[in-house]
Amino acid sequence: MNLTRNQVVKLSRCALASLVMALAACASMDDAPAPSDASSFAVDGSDAILPTTPAADAASASEAALQLSRWASAPVTGQWAGRLSLKLGAFGAATASGSQMAFELDVKDDQGTLALATPLGTRMAMVRWQAPASGGPVQAQLETSEGARGFASLEDLTQQLLGEALPLQAMLHWLQGHPAPDLPFEAPAGQNPSESGHFLQAGWRVDASEIRHGRLNAQREETPAHRSVTLRLRLDL
Repeated sequence: MNLTRNQVVKLSRCALASLVMALAACASMDDAPAPSDASSFAVDGSDAILPTTPAADAASASEAALQLSRWASAPVTGQWAGRLSLKLGAFGAATASGSQMAFELDVKDDQGTLALATPLGTRMAMVRWQAPASGGPVQAQLETSEGARGFASLEDLTQQLLGEALPLQAMLHWLQGHPAPDLPFEAPAGQNPSESGHFLQAGWRVDASEIRHGRLNAQREETPAHRSVTLRLRLDL
């Protein structure tokens, strides 16, 4: 087939244009960001749950943010009873230790009681607390055979009673299978902590995946500032 000069020029231009477009497409692919290796996302009570991966799913983030608002608006109310196991790691001059006790927990809105007893049923202590309506610090009181004593916080009270401060207010939410909405937490990327039951909060690695079967496990690893703690709750269902 014989082509005129004009036809040859046109074909050459088309071929050149196709080559330029192909090169541009390759360049855009080379510049595309690589998939992220991030395996967790961080959340606090004021922000929506957003994965740290670049390919964040907006629908999932919106749903998780809605879940967070539900946690924050729902009052903590309930009754729990069962057994508590606490193991404290060796730290400095302190040796490793462990204790087991029965407990009864009764919570309604911003006040509650925690009764602790030996495995045989002998009453050890009664903890009472109430959060003022003005939003001030929680008023906590410890009652033992030696009398009653007030504390500035539940953390200070549990430090005196158990030898280590426990995040008792956050644990009220853990018992419902999700993190406390007013504290920062982390969970595996792409997972809703209320569904998986696994998250990190207040320095504790929480496993609430079997809370429906009455099992809650939480562990705080040793740091230069404090010892390791393992807490296990077994609920009476």
